[in-house]
Amino acid sequence: MLPIMLSCIEVLLEHNFACREPLLEAVKQLSKEEFTRDLGVGRNSIRDILIHLVNTEIYWIDHVLGGITTELIFSKD
Repeated sequence: MLPIMLSCIEVLLEHNFACREPLLEAVKQLSKEEFTRDLGVGRNSIRDILIHLVNTEIYWIDHVLGGITTELIFSKD
């Protein structure tokens, strides 16, 4: 893998780790209805946006590790 690509992925993962705790603390303040409400854009709900973020991170970690098969999380579960 190109060094520049690894550097970009490293920055992405560092950002995700730095933002995870404040994001989860903010999400804890939401009611179930707020968390799952269809917002009418993008991934529909905050829940589905978070699932998308986790799946994206899983994809890149899998890619960096050389294609270790990792199960994704599905928004309908």
